[in-house]
Amino acid sequence: MNFSIRQLQAFREVMRTGSISEAARALNRTQPAVSSLI
Repeated sequence: MNFSIRQLQAFREVMRTGSISEAARALNRTQPAVSSLI
């Protein structure tokens, strides 16, 4: 299984913030975009 840098960044932000919405805000992406990366 290979992961892209974007996927790893999204996962890390979700773990750090505890929320997909907060992670999306921190990554300047939409919530659905972050969800699809994970």
